[in-house]
Amino acid sequence: MRDLPVRMVCPAHGQPFVNFQERIDEIIDHHRERKGLTFASVRKNPKTAYEVSIDLFGPNLPEFDQFLAINETYVHLVELVHEGLIEEEIRENLSFYGAIR
Repeated sequence: MRDLPVRMVCPAHGQPFVNFQERIDEIIDHHRERKGLTFASVRKNPKTAYEVSIDLFGPNLPEFDQFLAINETYVHLVELVHEGLIEEEIRENLSFYGAIR
């Protein structure tokens, strides 16, 4: 996408902007940072996506923001599983994610 000749972006929320390539880099950096924090959360002991989201976003989010936080956390967990850095273990109908040792 970075190579597309975009002059202006009109996002679904927020103001229009022109620095398309810069914004792509910001999103990539943010994603890399969150994925690192997600990995750090499960490095020592396995946790559920909910527990990891609490580590990343705190326990006092409004209900809808909690939903968004868990979804974002889950995406990072799935990517880390796919990359072979963590594993998913199902116990008592709950998924736990932990670093591969």
